[in-house]
Parts: sequence; structure tokens; C-alpha cells
Amino acid sequence: MPTLTIRGTIIPESVLSNHPAFQPDGQTRFDFPNGFGEGDHYALEVDPANPVAMKFEPGTTTEVWYLTTEGRGWSRQDIVDAEPGLSSTSQVTNAWLNGQDLYGKRSSHPLEWDVAGGAGPGRSIYTSKMNETQSDTKFVAYWWMFERGGTYQFDTRVVSGECLLHPVVHGAFGSGPKPKLAEAPQRSLGDPRPYYNAYSGLEMPGYAMQAGAYGTLFSDVLLSEHETVVNAAPSEYITWFGTNVWDVHVKSPGGTNWSGGDRASGIFFGSGASHVLMWNVFLDLNGWQIGYDPVNADGSLPQAPNDKNHNVYCTENVSDVTFIESISTRASHNSVQLRGGGFLGPSVHGENNAGSFHGRAGSSYQTDSTIKFQKDDIVTGQSSGAMSPPMLGGTTYQYAFRVRPPLTADQTQFQIGETVTASVSGATGEILSVTEFGNYGATLDVLTMGAGFRPGNLIGVRTKAFNGLEHLDAVHANLIIANGVDPQNPEEISAKSGFFTNGELGITLVGSDQDQVDKSHYTGTIKAYNWGPSSNDKDIAGLDTSTLNEVTFGGWADAHQSQPIGTSTAFEAIDYLRTLPDAAARFQDIWNFAATRFDMPTFGHGPGTIIFDPATYCPWAEGYRGDNPHNWRIDGKRDFPVDGDNLVLKSLVGWYRTVRAADIAFENGAVARVSGGYMSCTTTHGAGGLDVRGAGQFEFKGTSSAVLDATVTGGRISVSGTIDGGLSANVFNDARFVVYQGGSVTFGADDTLTLNGDAARVGFDGQGGTAAVIFGSGSTLAFIAGDAGVSTIREFRSGHYGLEEFGGGVTGQPRDPNLTSQVTLEAGAVVSVDTTGLAPGTYTLIDVDSLTDNGAILPAGVSVIGNRLEVSV
Repeated sequence: MPTLTIRGTIIPESVLSNHPAFQPDGQTRFDFPNGFGEGDHYALEVDPANPVAMKFEPGTTTEVWYLTTEGRGWSRQDIVDAEPGLSSTSQVTNAWLNGQDLYGKRSSHPLEWDVAGGAGPGRSIYTSKMNETQSDTKFVAYWWMFERGGTYQFDTRVVSGECLLHPVVHGAFGSGPKPKLAEAPQRSLGDPRPYYNAYSGLEMPGYAMQAGAYGTLFSDVLLSEHETVVNAAPSEYITWFGTNVWDVHVKSPGGTNWSGGDRASGIFFGSGASHVLMWNVFLDLNGWQIGYDPVNADGSLPQAPNDKNHNVYCTENVSDVTFIESISTRASHNSVQLRGGGFLGPSVHGENNAGSFHGRAGSSYQTDSTIKFQKDDIVTGQSSGAMSPPMLGGTTYQYAFRVRPPLTADQTQFQIGETVTASVSGATGEILSVTEFGNYGATLDVLTMGAGFRPGNLIGVRTKAFNGLEHLDAVHANLIIANGVDPQNPEEISAKSGFFTNGELGITLVGSDQDQVDKSHYTGTIKAYNWGPSSNDKDIAGLDTSTLNEVTFGGWADAHQSQPIGTSTAFEAIDYLRTLPDAAARFQDIWNFAATRFDMPTFGHGPGTIIFDPATYCPWAEGYRGDNPHNWRIDGKRDFPVDGDNLVLKSLVGWYRTVRAADIAFENGAVARVSGGYMSCTTTHGAGGLDVRGAGQFEFKGTSSAVLDATVTGGRISVSGTIDGGLSANVFNDARFVVYQGGSVTFGADDTLTLNGDAARVGFDGQGGTAAVIFGSGSTLAFIAGDAGVSTIREFRSGHYGLEEFGGGVTGQPRDPNLTSQVTLEAGAVVSVDTTGLAPGTYTLIDVDSLTDNGAILPAGVSVIGNRLEVSV
């Protein structure tokens, strides 16, 4: 069989069906992204009231249970004493608790978790409910709300929620410190694979995922003490947002002294995972402890640092990794180690022995013989490590790719630097050579301040700003490397002088190795100052060095507290950062402090017009990621969109962040691919498309004059404003298309709404008023049956209206719809129903408060029965 040595990115056959290049209609919308991952991540809307938390909404299956401890809640005896109909605690069973609507069902009446001598009603109902979901077919979005200020002793079950939009939530209510789970949540290897789990507002002693999970979200969580481990494939769509990961270390050594075998990283990926997002995360002091023995690593003293412990470690076969708008400090060794490459976006690093690290070294491009293929061939095989320098050993990976237009032979992507053996069919589309295509690592807008300098007998480097960056085919832009030693701190200057060498900057691009420079796809601005010898300084001509001397963690903290710069040491500054409730969201503050002094672009702007045009602004990168600020421009500056902006989309944009836009303009047929997060607009215009999937949310809040073709395979499109024609929507799976109270959608001539299968959630939600859908002349309402029936247009609980409120801050259960829902079928509107495969019977197509048929074209077997539209098979 032919053999190639080529580079690129594996696109496994197992995920091709979900790849953005392949739509349900079988059409290719855009080329594969170049290198370093799609940026396809799990995220919800960022809470507008809390920048380090995501906003959770109850699903159609959600039950909320309020729990507390330390005698603050209702025990079984308390309930018996309060209820005249009860005489014994034995009557307060789980069935009794399920059947009432007060105890544990409202935040004013939380159930006691533990009582003397055993489990209280809170732990009892929790165990009962969570064991119910231990099957592959039962998906219930329970919310377990723990009162703040308590510690809860239990081993958390990890089971399955309703969907990515509506996971099982372990959360918090009340005031005070975060509720603490005394054991790390985990699951047994024998349990079914868990889907859709979230942890919010908690303190947890790490997280142990012994088997693959799909959709795990940490929001406003403190992870400490134990390593957070993702150590079993497949694990997909794992996100940390607004989360602090601090003080993770081994409690006692494996021998008399500490060794490199005493492993503890802040976040550790030990096996295959994909779609990994670390966004607004603050990692600090992981893998070692202050007060260690720097000479002998005495095991009776706190843990000594070693070069196997890091703030973040991702092994080679972890793909689509994004580390962005985050802070990583005081790691035992690497700040962030991405052995398989990744997207190291805007972030701050410092006081680490070794900085950020990208693995997967490059190698030459060559073909040993010819491979032929044709469109739609499936190419499968295995690849094994052939690295220079070797990093994978003999590890072997299964892979597959599909050949689809408009890709050409030299655009098909393979694993970087690996020898690939493949067998294919077909006689067209010869690959005679493989051209350079794609980048595997991106390092964009990264600030590094302060070297770690932690000596010891278990470490390698001590002062690397970046480690391994020079080995990659990568893109580097807007890097700032400042003050390995704090020039404002005489004690530090005295203690740490002489540790640097010419190579310790860690970026060969600064030096004379032209071969490595040539291997870089793109090198943007890199500014370096006072990191070892002055020969390491780069691109600082004309800058005031006295101002550059201020660029340290201590300098930022002093400025932030309006005190003289030079007052705080780096460690004091980082400790101060820990005290800020939104510490994980402070990247922008720290970056801007440094950038203004280095004459580099800052982040942040007032509402304006921001343009997404990667082909013009950022042709050297992947070409579609919405989280790459270099793909955007506002007033000539790269930045992220902010609320109130007018977005101009000139090509497909991949989105998982949150933006509440004033206007969105779709140009050149641009598509907004919202795979997570939230995007809303007051107005739209132009022509293009929406591709909503995963946990993505797109909301029309005002009027829309755009002509849009929407595909909804997951997540939700919602309308709280008015759409008067121009929208077609194709809804699949259990995706949502919902009109809120006060909203209306008119499907005009040539517009189509298609409900595919038997699980699509299409209809209405609200707490008063009216919501309407009108099918005008020439529009089409289409139903395509699934195995069990058809999807029905009806009222349903979308989650948008949250929980019941009883005054005084008391919350209860999810709010069910309470509005007037209207559907109108105008003359000339066409209803189409494909009942292929359905068993004989009557199926409901529309069930609303008011259904009006003004002469629509109905197929045989379809009739209006009151306020229902039904089909008989």
C-alpha cells in the first residue's frame, strides 16, 4: 500500500457527520479549517449579571431540589411536626416527597442533607433520583441546588441530563461561601456513558472522569486539592468557564522523598478527548507547595516541584483544544502544555518554571508513491508516530477522512508529521504531492511576565517563557514577554540573577535559527524585554524602559489598587488576584496594563461596527473562528465583539461565545455557525444562513429583514421580536425553534419550516400575552415523520422564563408556558407531510390555543380538528 509522510489534522470518520463541512442536505458549505481545531465547544449564554458564570435554563424534564446541611434544613421529623396528616418519620418517603410541592421544592424549605445516624431526606431523594437515571435511555435534567456555606459529604453521581442546553446541574443557592462537595464527583466504569452534566457555583476537590463523557461544563467553580482528571476516551465537549483551579498537589510522597512520580497537575488529560475549552480560567500554584525542600525534596516537607506536574497538561491525542482569556501562574513546570497542539489564544502566564508549550513537531512534506481517490471515498487506516523530535513513541491512531468538494487533493488533512498508511478506492483525483496546508499550533495575544525560578532536583528548566514553541508549524502573533526578574524588586534581582541563558526565552524565532523561522506559517509582532541577556530583547526600540519595568504582576496589582508601583511582589499580587470574585475574568485588565506600555493593541471597546473578514484581516490562520480576534476589526483594531456592536459577517463564522448585537449584516452569503453560547440581534439584514447546533442559541429580539436559511440540529433559535418573511428553518433531532410571548414569525412566499423526525421542539413559550406563527401564501410547512411519529408545533417549556418566584428571593420549580399561542394557515400556504414508515393511526401536527385555516393547501389525510391539525395514516 502507498505511504505518505504529510501533515494536517485528523478528521475522524466517527465525527464527520457532525463536522461543519457536512450539512444535513449533503452540501459542503466551506473548506476544512486549517490546523489547530475547529473551535467547536460546549458553552451556554454568559450570565449578564456574573461574568464568571453561565446562565442555566430548566428543560422540559427539569426538577429542582433544594438541599442544605448542618441543621439548616427540613429533616423528616421537622416535616412530621409541621404536617398534621403525618405521625411518623417513616411516612416521609421519597414517594411522599415527590408528591408534594413545598419541602425541597422551594428554596425557602430545603431538605436536610444528613441527620444524626444517617442520610437525611435530601441525600435520600438525591440518591433515589440519580440512580433512576443510570440507564442509557433515561435523560432527566435534575437541578441539585446546594445551599451556600455548607459542606456536603458524598460521592457525587455523574449521570445524564436532557441535552446540551439542559444538563443535570449541581449548583448553589443562597448567600455566603460556595457550597463544598467533600468528595470529587466521579462515576464507575460500569455505569452508562454520562451525557450533559454541569457544575456551577461550587467548591470541589477536583474531578475524576474515569470513563468518557459527552458535554461536561464547569461554571464559576473552585477546583482544588486533587487533580482534575479526564482519563478515558471518548470524552467530548468539556468546558471550564469562570473557574479557578488552585492548590492541587499530592498529599504525601510515594517514598521518603518527593519524586517525579508524585503526579498532580491542575487539569490533566491522559487520553483522547476532543472539543476542550478553557475560557476565563485562573490556574495557580498547582503541582507543588510553597515551603518545599529545594535541595533534597524532603518528603516530610511540602511537595517539591517537578517537571511532570503542570497547570494544564493535554496528551498528544487531545484535539480541538482552546485556552483563551485565561490566567495561568506559579505552575510546577509548564503553564499550559498542549502536546497535541491547539489554540492558545489571548491569555496571561507568569511565574512558571516553563511557559506554554505546543507539542507535535513538524517534519518534511513528501510522498513515497501515488494515492488515488475520488469524491465520497472513505479513506481509513492507521497512523503511527514519526516525529522529529519523536514525541509519540510507537503510539498508533485509527483515523479516517472523506473526500468531498470543494476540497482538492492537496487540501485533505492528515496528522502532522506522521507516517500514514491507507488503502483507498477510485481512479480519479491523484495526489502526486502534498503541499503545505494548515497550522497545528496558534499562539495569539499571549502575555508572559516573570520566570518561576523554582530550583530543585526534580525539574528541568526554570525560566522558560515559552517551551517548545519553536518546533511547530504554527502561527504566532502579538506576544509580549516581560521581566523575567522584577526590576522593581531588589531582593528578587539579587536572588535570581544569573539563571538565564540565551535560550531561556524559549522562542527560537527571536534567535538565529532560520530553519525554524521558515517553518512558521506566520509570525506577527513579538516583543520581549528583560528576559535574560539584553540580546533577547526584541522590537522595543523607542519604548520607555522605565515604563516597561512596570510590566509585572506586582505592577498590575499596584496599579489596580492605586498604590505605588513596586509595592507588591509577584506572589503578593497573585494572592491579591485570588481575592477578586471575578479573578478568572481579569485577563483583559492585565493584558491592557501591559499592552499600553508595550505599544500593543488592547482589548475592549464601546459599541460600534465590527467586521468579520478573515480572508482580509487574518489570511494566515484558520479562516472562520469567531474566537480568533484577528479575524475581526473595529476601527482598525483586532478585538472580540461586545454587546451592542453591529456585526458585519463577510464569511462563515464559528461561534460559541456570547454577544447581544444591535444589528447583524450577512454579506456574501455568510453563515453564523452557533455551536455553543449565545448570539442575539435587534435587527438583521443581507442574505446568508444560520447553522445552530450543540448548545448554540440564536435569538431574534427585534425585526429581521435578512433572507436567512437556518439549519437547527441542536440548541435553539428563538424569536422575541418580529420576522416578516425571509426565514426558512430546517429543524432536526431535539433542536428547538420557539416563539416567545410578544413574538411573531411570518413565513412568506418561498419560505419553509420543516420539522424532521419525532423529537423536534417547535412552538411557543411565555408568561402572558400572545405569540404567533403565520404561514403566508407560497410558504411551506413540512413534516417528515420519525420512527415513533411526527414532531408537533405546540407550547413547551423552553427554559427561557426560568423558575417560579415567590417573593423575598424564594424560587421554586420551572415555569410552564402560560400564554396564547396562535398559528394561521393563509390561503396558498402549503402543508406537506411525509408519513413514510409510520404505523396506522392519527398523529397531531399542530396543537395550539388558536389555529386558523384560511384556505391552506392540505394533503390527503390532513385535517383541522378544532385548534389541532392532524394527519391520519
